Amino acid sequence: MIDKLLFSLPEIKKVMAKLVGFSALQACCVLSQAIFLTRGIFGFWNGEKNQLFNALFFLLSYCVRHFLSLGKEGVLEKFAMKESLRLQKELLQVYLRMGSPLIRENGSGKAVHLAIDGIQQVKLYIQLSLSKLISIGVLPILLFAVLIYFDKWSAFAMFLVYPIVVLFMIILGKTAQAKAEKQYANFQMYNNHFLDTLRGLKTLRILGISKKYANSIYHSSEETRKSTMQTLRIAILSTFTLDFFTTLSTALVATFLGLRLISGSMTLFPALLVLILSPEFFLPLREFAADYHASINGKNAFNEIHQRIQELDSEKSEPEISIGQSLSFENISVEIEGEKILEEISFHVLRGEKIGIVGRSGSGKSTLISYLIGLREKSEGSVRSEGREIPTFLNQKWKKQVFLIPQKTSIIRGSLKENLLLYSTDGDESNLDEAIRQSGLESFIQTLPNGVEEQIGQGIREVSGGQKQRIAIARTLLTERREFLFLDEPTAHLDAVTEVELKENIHSIFSEKTVFFATHRLHWMKEMDKILVLEDGRLVGFDTHEALL
Repeated sequence: MIDKLLFSLPEIKKVMAKLVGFSALQACCVLSQAIFLTRGIFGFWNGEKNQLFNALFFLLSYCVRHFLSLGKEGVLEKFAMKESLRLQKELLQVYLRMGSPLIRENGSGKAVHLAIDGIQQVKLYIQLSLSKLISIGVLPILLFAVLIYFDKWSAFAMFLVYPIVVLFMIILGKTAQAKAEKQYANFQMYNNHFLDTLRGLKTLRILGISKKYANSIYHSSEETRKSTMQTLRIAILSTFTLDFFTTLSTALVATFLGLRLISGSMTLFPALLVLILSPEFFLPLREFAADYHASINGKNAFNEIHQRIQELDSEKSEPEISIGQSLSFENISVEIEGEKILEEISFHVLRGEKIGIVGRSGSGKSTLISYLIGLREKSEGSVRSEGREIPTFLNQKWKKQVFLIPQKTSIIRGSLKENLLLYSTDGDESNLDEAIRQSGLESFIQTLPNGVEEQIGQGIREVSGGQKQRIAIARTLLTERREFLFLDEPTAHLDAVTEVELKENIHSIFSEKTVFFATHRLHWMKEMDKILVLEDGRLVGFDTHEALL
């Protein structure tokens, strides 16, 4: 349940010190509660009718104990909320900075689940882990010291039973954890499958196989349900077993106390006190067992989020990729799932050149763009810049030098301004008006009641394909200067009239950039310095427009 990473959280020592203080005071209240309850019962046994003093102090101890519990929960709630929000912010920064490769590798459904439900599970995990860890470490130790004073034999009996219960807890906990981790992985796979199906629903309906594909969703959800029920069964059985052992331990103590009372080797007051304190001694273990399974998913999510954040931190150790005045690609091959999509591609690019990439659908245009922006690894070949070899483009520092305008631009649910400044890391709005003018968004904004503050996105106000691409152009202009611009068929889903209107706006972002423009619409090629022609994954031409004609 407890992960070492938990102790690396900021301010963890300060919070643990507060929790130890609350737990120590709670232990004193438990002891006070037990003493006054014992005195009251013992007084009635001896015929003393007036036990108001003992009853009042028992109630006072009980109330203070629970007020301290509320205070401890408040400290934990505040700390867990603060840390979970911090981790969520860092995780979202990882997704924004590492982008598509990370999401493609792990699945978008998993990414969404981790950033939303996973964060809630982490919050619960932090609360439960710290609470139970402190309770186990403080309350039994203080009660053990008191029990030794009143009855050392019962104290040692409980001390010997305690590690046995812990051993069973570890054995059962390992089994439950293995099952829960498997279920967590299955659930992540189901998330990816479900989200991918939703994305492709329109295509499935066009092809007329949406109903047929519904069976796939049904079977996936059934597998997830069965796996969840198996995990719950193990969790409930293990919790019951541990609860049974702690109850049995208390019962054994009570049995020996009864035998000693009968034999006259022990008086009633210490026997009652030990009997009342015995369940309290084992209470932290019982609570730990009950909450263990509720925190397993949180622990898995916590580890995964830290792994994602460490991947971002590792970029600091990545080598710098410095591009000179030229780039030479020699015999580049790109392999996807064992199949070569691009084979032995060789060409030479000067800095600032505009390179058109053409070819039939399936010829490898998008794969080449993906490789160049660092989404695919080459399987063979070499890349050099003025004699220096560039081992890979799978480098975060390289990705900071490139910008991609894809076929479909993503629009987030929010204001138009938020969408325009989406990739602007410093949030600088000084160039916003100029970017709007150059991208041709002025006439569109004039139709909006609230201007750039108008809310757009799914479920609010839909944006046409042409306006989406204008937003992509504005984002390019508002992003910190990037030397390399990649366009992957940005007008593929637009009609001819809209494309002509956009052409001038797209040209406005070409200035002083090295451009790679993949398209199947050849009228763009007259604007390119060089044209790279692909056919079935092979380079069949690389020269100027006039030379290729």
